[in-house]
Order: sequence, then structure tokens, then C-alpha cells
Amino acid sequence: MKKQKFNQVKYQNNYINKKYDRVNLTVPKGMKDEIKRRASEVGESMNEYINNAIRMRGEREMTDEKRIELLMKDGDTRSEAEKHLKAGAIVFEDLEENLESYLDEWDTEEEDRAEYRKMVTEHIPVAGWGVVEEDGTAYYIMYVL
Repeated sequence: MKKQKFNQVKYQNNYINKKYDRVNLTVPKGMKDEIKRRASEVGESMNEYINNAIRMRGEREMTDEKRIELLMKDGDTRSEAEKHLKAGAIVFEDLEENLESYLDEWDTEEEDRAEYRKMVTEHIPVAGWGVVEEDGTAYYIMYVL
């Protein structure tokens, strides 16, 4: 009887199929090279880089419970906080860093922009907003009125 040669490629493919899900990722032209460059800069494969980016974003994303806690710190009861979130209130953790981008996205008039800049600088809410400071981070709450 002839001994069958070990097929490493087949073994690896079977292992991957059992242990992992595959995702066909589509990105804009040029993005693949950008991902490859960034991954190389930190000593990772493209796969590792993308998986780590997804994991890190998941760690940064705020849970509903955290949002409720912040609204309660802004003076809401738990029930009010839940109602505000259900109505579409948004808690921003990145407003200070991305204020101008948000103002552009919201098509904010120049005279109103000054109010938002002041809110971010002084941590004093404008009408329809709340500001909560916790552990050195300012959270901005945009209420739906």
C-alpha cells in the first residue's frame, strides 16, 4: 500500500474553514494599498490590522447603559434617559476633536458655529444640548426636542 503524502495546503485550508469565517471586503480604489502600508508600519499583516481595528473600535464604542448613565449625570431620571435615547438623543465622545467636521455635516450657519465652539471650549451646553464631564472626558449630549 502506497503511503499518502501529507498535503500542507489542504490541511491549512481545512483548519481555516473549521476555525474562521471568511469575509470578502470591498474597499475604494487605493484603500487596499493604504491598509497594507499602515499594517506594515505597525508590523502586522493586513488581516491582523483589520481585525485589530475592528476590535479597538468595539472597545471604544459606547454601550446603551453607558449612554443612560451619562444622561442621568446630566439630570435625567433613568426613565427619561431611556426615552431620550429612544427619541434619538446622541452622546458624542469625539465632538471636541471633530467639531468642524460635524458642523459641516450638519450644514451649520457661521453665527451658530460660534456657539458650538464656545460650548466645546467652555463645556457649557447650548440650547438642546447637555455636557457631562467624567474621568477627564467631556461628553456632549444632543437631545432631540
